[in-house]
Amino acid sequence: MNKIETGDGGKPRTVLVLAGGGLRGAAHVGIMEILEEVGLLKHVDAVVGTSAGSVVGAMFATGSGPAAIRQSLLSIPPIVNDLIDFNYDQFQGAVCKREAAYVKGLLAGEAFAKWLDTQLKYAHRFTDFATLPSTQRIAAHCHELFIFAVNVEDGQRTVFCDTSHPRFSRPGRDQGLWTETGEYEGYRCCGQVSIASASRCSSSVPGALTPQPCEEGQGGDCPRLRSLPHEQGQPQHYVDGAVREDCPLRAGIEVAQADRVIAIALGYAGERVDVVVDKGVIEVLGQSLSIMGKSQLDADMARTRHEIEAGTRQLSGYVLNPRIFDVDLFEAERMVEVLARGRAAGKWFLDEVERKRQENDEPSIWAVPGERIDVDSFFGFNRLDGIYLYDEPVGMRSVRAMARQFEQEVEQMAEQVQAQATMQDEFLKPIIGYLKKLGWIGVVAFAIGGLLSAVLAFLVPGPLLALLLLPAGGLFWAMLVLLAYLYRARRRVCNSFK
Repeated sequence: MNKIETGDGGKPRTVLVLAGGGLRGAAHVGIMEILEEVGLLKHVDAVVGTSAGSVVGAMFATGSGPAAIRQSLLSIPPIVNDLIDFNYDQFQGAVCKREAAYVKGLLAGEAFAKWLDTQLKYAHRFTDFATLPSTQRIAAHCHELFIFAVNVEDGQRTVFCDTSHPRFSRPGRDQGLWTETGEYEGYRCCGQVSIASASRCSSSVPGALTPQPCEEGQGGDCPRLRSLPHEQGQPQHYVDGAVREDCPLRAGIEVAQADRVIAIALGYAGERVDVVVDKGVIEVLGQSLSIMGKSQLDADMARTRHEIEAGTRQLSGYVLNPRIFDVDLFEAERMVEVLARGRAAGKWFLDEVERKRQENDEPSIWAVPGERIDVDSFFGFNRLDGIYLYDEPVGMRSVRAMARQFEQEVEQMAEQVQAQATMQDEFLKPIIGYLKKLGWIGVVAFAIGGLLSAVLAFLVPGPLLALLLLPAGGLFWAMLVLLAYLYRARRRVCNSFK
């Protein structure tokens, strides 16, 4: 058994890698709870996350334990209206100017960034980590944080992290100096943004969320922009890290300098996902990125294994996929289920590692069987195991599918009853809204129009027709005023896009 040590003979560095996956990211928390219960999580030195993994990783790295993160996720309402901010202005501009380019994404994403910032405990910017008192850092269980995203202008892999760390003043394996180029081990590294903004960058699913502009695009102390003067002042927008590394294993190895790694992948595992197209554009985009991510992860694992076999890298690592692929990206109502499935997958993972150890006549991973892991034994081999695909109990998936189908049928029936009961109110609501906007102008128009119609009727056939024309004429003139109001409102909105 080859013991893994750092290059300087110090304590091996343990890195937790968390992949993207929308609200499937709750499975990360369930797995982390199990790792905490057996004494593994306390040995984690750094967290690397993409998209949903960056959200969970940011909360964990800034001082929140799995239990606190669980409560934060459960506080998200089943219908995530508070975190959904549609780009109404962009859609209005596209309609008014007849130019689709006005729409940069379905959602603005600002509500999400504000929510995440309120969930961060001891640090809100990457520069805060360097100023935390050591006693507070230990008490808060803070960890180094690395958030992975992709620059949409040039496709460069970008890691947001604390660039004041001493490693960035030394040449990397590629012999480059971050202080001169802004790149470290082939990744562009930036520490000038807030943690919430970095996570927003990493979570910008193309088409779903507007690409996030980054403060570094304005210049400042960014060494990359100093080395490339022609890019000074140019926009720097970022999209979901899943575009290049849904599970940022290589970022964890190269930038976070892992000697030991546990990676959790949430995406495509080679199995069919039904009715993806019927679920809409966001699910199609998410599934597409997930398929791309699997191919990239397979390639990253093959490259890492080759380095280990060639003797150019020492690494002990595991990759776990809890197979949450059947949960939609924004199914907040299934949060409790995903948390439970994460815990089940975490328990299965440890049992499966132990089973393989026994099959190969290798030392046990347990210091106290079923209660506490022997960390040195767990990471005792210089190898990267294949992906552990959670093998659920026989029939569990079909039982859950049947229960979910029944639940959806009940929800549909309830929605139909509610729709029938409120149909009249829904029909009258826009009319009442417009009349409220018209205010006294509409009332005056109705009265004047009715009187004019009555006067004209008196002059022609008689009083009976006047009584009939009084309301009809009032409504006619009021509708004319309403149309004029709507026309002016449309012109006012569209003129704002000139």
